[in-house]
Amino acid sequence: MGAVIKVNGMEVPESLAIIDTANNTVTLQTMLISEQELDVDKIHAEVNLFGEIEL
Repeated sequence: MGAVIKVNGMEVPESLAIIDTANNTVTLQTMLISEQELDVDKIHAEVNLFGEIEL
């Protein structure tokens, strides 16, 4: 599997994004920036999953 995180179209290598729709929060962590919560009023976060998914 390949996973890519992009911010404004630019790929952010070695990063972690946590999107919690239950609490309406988005957290971004990179190798250079420690964990930071993003302002959901100023961003749009989207997750697209492709392939066979067994639920």
